[in-house]
Amino acid sequence: MKISFSLLTIAALFAASTADAQMTIRNGKSINKGISTWFDGSHLKGAACYGRLMNRNVNARDSWRIAAVNFKYFRGADKGACFKCARVSRGKKSVDVRIIDGCRSCKSGQIDLTKSAFSRLAPLKEGRIGVKITWIPCDKKPKYWPNSPKP
Repeated sequence: MKISFSLLTIAALFAASTADAQMTIRNGKSINKGISTWFDGSHLKGAACYGRLMNRNVNARDSWRIAAVNFKYFRGADKGACFKCARVSRGKKSVDVRIIDGCRSCKSGQIDLTKSAFSRLAPLKEGRIGVKITWIPCDKKPKYWPNSPKP
């Protein structure tokens, strides 16, 4: 009896921790102790959200204020995170970005920004910084990322 109770307890704890590991993006919801890194160059080719969801090849640009996340941490995976927008803040500085790519090496609470987005928060040489990530509605007339895709 003790063994079956222990197994049920372990199973319940595992299920609870797995549910917590996946986030649902809701406008206004924040990750207060997030991490931001940056990417460029060949990592900008073939943005995952377009390729996986729309079967199109979109190569991003360093000048776009976009981001990548590890989809496994989001309910609905890429469908749960793609084309959502976030305000990434560090102290009094912030930048609004759109998620259009995947980052397999990113941990939960980590957002990988393009150079132009990261440099609005810190010098590129810092490489990895603590940030607050707040999910926001996407700008209807974007200046710094591609237009919303047609369904």
